[in-house]
Amino acid sequence: MPKISKSDMEFIKKNLPKDLQDKIFQAQTVNDILRVLNFWINRNPDCWEANGEDYNDLGRATQRVYDNIYLYGED
Repeated sequence: MPKISKSDMEFIKKNLPKDLQDKIFQAQTVNDILRVLNFWINRNPDCWEANGEDYNDLGRATQRVYDNIYLYGED
């Protein structure tokens, strides 16, 4: 299983829907997790400013989790 930091796990549990959490925590590869996060951030209007072009605080936080997993998720 890919490595996910404790703080990133807490963020996922707090902010993502249960079905997507399950996909992330059952993922076998980093890319599987990144696909789920990418899907969620791009289709979740709560991650975007009103202009639809910029991340808001939730979007930026989700992107940080994505980046952490991308950079540090594999041995």
